[in-house]
Amino acid sequence: MQSGTGICAFAHQNFARNFAFMLGRALDPKFISANSTDLLNLLQSKTASDIMLTEIIPPSEMESEVGKDHDGLIWIPVIEREQLPGAFITGPMHEDVKNGNINKVSTLLGFNSQEWINSSEYNKTVVEELALFLDENLNRLINNNFKMDGNNSYIAGGKLRDIYTNGEKFQDHLGSLVKFMSDVKFTTPTIREAVLQANYSDVYLYQFSYLGPLGQFAGVIPDVDDLEVGVPHASDTRYMWSDSRNYDVYEYPITDILAHKRLLKLWNPTPEADVLLQNVIWPKVSPDNIKYLNIDTTLEVKEDPKEYKKFKEVIDTYAIPPLINY
Repeated sequence: MQSGTGICAFAHQNFARNFAFMLGRALDPKFISANSTDLLNLLQSKTASDIMLTEIIPPSEMESEVGKDHDGLIWIPVIEREQLPGAFITGPMHEDVKNGNINKVSTLLGFNSQEWINSSEYNKTVVEELALFLDENLNRLINNNFKMDGNNSYIAGGKLRDIYTNGEKFQDHLGSLVKFMSDVKFTTPTIREAVLQANYSDVYLYQFSYLGPLGQFAGVIPDVDDLEVGVPHASDTRYMWSDSRNYDVYEYPITDILAHKRLLKLWNPTPEADVLLQNVIWPKVSPDNIKYLNIDTTLEVKEDPKEYKKFKEVIDTYAIPPLINY
């Protein structure tokens, strides 16, 4: 599993029905029905282009992810009623993994070291605006990811920010905000998935930390003073297969070629020592011991990645189960 898992916030829509009818009204301002059959008839009367070109803007209270207004995705998986023909996802994603309602198969998953650096539009202004947005209302650090009573989402949001800023504002620690966003969107739910899945099957967890020339296509590193530079989202894929640019990995530095060869070997993890892999044995994750392989210019087995344990303490204290995301 790469680029997140099914328990990431971007993998579930809480307000699917709302958005479906918002689309209907956007397609036809005269459409006022709240009946699903009427909506289906309307959608089937439109062309694919009509639907694709129709924009709807989610209200801030319906955003699926942490971020500024309208940053989140809309058309993402939903939980379906079990009695519906062809129903695929019928239970809360997190709880299903936790309770073993999954395919109990060997799993390899992980993340890049700085996932939120993932867009050509990413710059210091974007970071500054998001910092102000989150600092203005700490509830926004929780958003719709978790159900919490009363003022607890504000309290929990503050505690999450404190993990990264030691009690100060994101506006004064922009690099810490990048780190938080990397974790909340990708890293923390991926680690959580690994821990839960490890109760039922073999799990191998990695962090890809090698920032070579070949992998720097995916993001623009902003001019943020305290930013811990890392590997952008999707950079690891450049070391696995060619894309439409038809580049030749062997035209890149030897360290890039080495990273390429190692990934191809590692994505079928074996218990045997191998000179290419520095004779490092990639250990399995256990629910009580989160070991992972840090893939950089060298390979190193480490424990307890990122801020997962601190993040987990906050969520376990304030979130009301059953959980869908993490």
